[in-house]
Amino acid sequence: MLKRRALYAAVIIMAAGLAFWSGSPFLAAMTALLVLLPLLLFWLLRRDMGAVTMSLQVPASCPVGKPCPITVYITCPRRPWVMGLITLRIRWHNGMFDDVVEQERRLYLSDGVIQFQVSITSDLCGAAEVSCLSAVGTDILGLCAGSIPCPKPSSVIVVPTPLSLRLVPAENRLGRMDNELEFFNRRGPEFSEIFDLHGEAYFRNEETNLLKEVGNEKNKIVSCGGGVAMREVNVQEMRKSGKVILLTAKPETILERVKENHDRPLLENNKTVEYVSELMEKRRPAYEAAADIVIATDGKSANEICEEIIAQVKKFK
Repeated sequence: MLKRRALYAAVIIMAAGLAFWSGSPFLAAMTALLVLLPLLLFWLLRRDMGAVTMSLQVPASCPVGKPCPITVYITCPRRPWVMGLITLRIRWHNGMFDDVVEQERRLYLSDGVIQFQVSITSDLCGAAEVSCLSAVGTDILGLCAGSIPCPKPSSVIVVPTPLSLRLVPAENRLGRMDNELEFFNRRGPEFSEIFDLHGEAYFRNEETNLLKEVGNEKNKIVSCGGGVAMREVNVQEMRKSGKVILLTAKPETILERVKENHDRPLLENNKTVEYVSELMEKRRPAYEAAADIVIATDGKSANEICEEIIAQVKKFK
């Protein structure tokens, strides 16, 4: 913009010089128009900016390491008089890690609604604030500029990649006859089959082995089964890797969540409120002793639970 203004000023000086040298009334009038034109452009630009409104739309949550789409809407009810270009600066701020990402976009304005998308990828989990740092409109000649009101910031939660576990036989790998826990995208028998084949003690030993194996994973959530915290060695392994979060619920809520699930051998033939209550009470002391954070989940959505977890984890920083 400074170059355009300097060039325009040079044109005015040249026109004024020619008008003075030639004494031409026409050149004098043209020079006067050139002087007044920026003032007219500025006035019309202010009128255009007053008619423009903006809004941001972000998803409630985005997975870590994946592009998070941010949609910007710019509305102009009529065709602008002189405003041609809008320059936007979008800011992403992860408050948990004080991570900041900024992007700048330029677009030409027209009447109606303009919609475009900005994608930001974050490698850090937590609640992020998406805001418009600035929105600057310029006239068609690039001589005048003014600020357009930015919309209110929006929030998005960057969630870790879930780490699901499954027991699979290793007879076909390395010739070993034991079992090992692997990620969900490998095929294997259901938990109930392993209980039937090898018993609960074998299953619990494999849980411990996997906890040791995944201890160095970053930006992961390890979703443990109910029996994991009953072993002190498991609790020690979990605490080496991060914070232990206990998600609690009433027996009725738990039963409603697992009634169609057949991957919980201890509940398979005992899906009653009485049994769940008894099992919860039996395990409660171990759960509470292992937990760094306790979150009640009854009547809450997944996003509400995530926000509460993030708020509690921040207290440990």
